[in-house]
Amino acid sequence: MHGDRVQQLSFTAEGLDADGILGLLDSCLLTDEELAAGEPGWKALPDAFEDVLDPVS
Repeated sequence: MHGDRVQQLSFTAEGLDADGILGLLDSCLLTDEELAAGEPGWKALPDAFEDVLDPVS
């Protein structure tokens, strides 16, 4: 169903923590249950960017 989607990222830096970056990116993926919930379920997920996009004055 969603197998045709591909994203490629490239990170370069001296002393880069590749395992840390992979872990962080993997933590952003939907679980099987979240994916199965479809759009209605996705809209019910917490907003991960709320603090970034709505900073405290």
